[in-house]
Amino acid sequence: MPEKIFIILILVLFPLGQLERIPLENPQIGLYAHDLVIGLLVLWWLARKIKLGPAFVPRLSLGTSPGKRLGRWILAFWLVAWVSFLINAVKREANEILVALFYLLRWGCYASLYFIIKDLNIISLLNCSIVKWLIAAGTVGAVFGLLQ
Repeated sequence: MPEKIFIILILVLFPLGQLERIPLENPQIGLYAHDLVIGLLVLWWLARKIKLGPAFVPRLSLGTSPGKRLGRWILAFWLVAWVSFLINAVKREANEILVALFYLLRWGCYASLYFIIKDLNIISLLNCSIVKWLIAAGTVGAVFGLLQ
């Protein structure tokens, strides 16, 4: 169950905040350990979806439930963000384009968590309420925040 390991790693690493920052040559680009784990989870999920066949695109039927509407809004924002990025990239320097691209990719990976958790039914994989995991992660984050 790699997805269970990925989610637990994200919940453990995310509260660490700046403590897990990986220094890069460009100080404007922040890379965190949880970013790497989320990126690996997204790549694993996409590879799994491609391997399974034509169900690659998340099912977003025309229903009116809040979950289906949220998925459509996420995809709509993602599309608008990419169009805006492409239109404005010609007016920017290479460094600015790189920073914007990394922020856009980070947002896409974070937003993909919605589809991954929904698709893989991860809540049932953790054998306990996701709320308990979120409370634990929030508590650790608060403690580290106070210590900083």
